[in-house]
Amino acid sequence: MKASRLYEVMTMKNTEDTNGSREVEPAYFTVDEAGRYTRTSRQFLDKLRHTGGGPEYLRLSPRAIRYEKAALDAWMQARRCSAVADYREVA
Repeated sequence: MKASRLYEVMTMKNTEDTNGSREVEPAYFTVDEAGRYTRTSRQFLDKLRHTGGGPEYLRLSPRAIRYEKAALDAWMQARRCSAVADYREVA
């Protein structure tokens, strides 16, 4: 097995949906995957890594960034607003 495929297999976890069919969900998201999950762009996440205020991430190497699903969920929950005044406090 190639090293890249081995890494891919090691960082995946199996989940079952309500129909009982098995789905493979990544344990860590790449920047592009994290952007799709949070419905933001890669550029937005890149900017937040440089300026601060974004979700926690792992830097495996200078170019290999990974996000944990729990960190993305926590970041989105922290940004929950119910009024415009709430948004001013987050920003």
